[in-house]
Amino acid sequence: MREMTDKERTDKISINAYKAGIDLEQLAEIAFGNPRWQLVRKRDGLTKHSSKIGFIEWNDDGSFKELYDDSMTSSIDIGRSLIMEPTRMEFIWLTTRITDYDIQDDVLKFKTENSEYELRNIHTQK
Repeated sequence: MREMTDKERTDKISINAYKAGIDLEQLAEIAFGNPRWQLVRKRDGLTKHSSKIGFIEWNDDGSFKELYDDSMTSSIDIGRSLIMEPTRMEFIWLTTRITDYDIQDDVLKFKTENSEYELRNIHTQK
């Protein structure tokens, strides 16, 4: 009997989760624990959750240079991209390069090359 590929395994898990009434966000929460971060895209309300974030710095040619830790205050910078769940083989979300940002009341509001977002640590909210 042949072994299932990673894609076949992922598809089977997704199908079984769908049958059980669990969406993919809930499945990620089950698999990776309670999310710590919430990202909302302003134009359409798209919302993503993750337990970790990072900021990617790019080389001038657009290739990967460095990944910074999940502290939004010390890692964010113009020209970097936000990546959600960077320790997985596949990430949850990756923004284009950040062009402007502001941190107010533990909420990071930032613009990228094509969108505006709000990022908050949902574990620090009351």
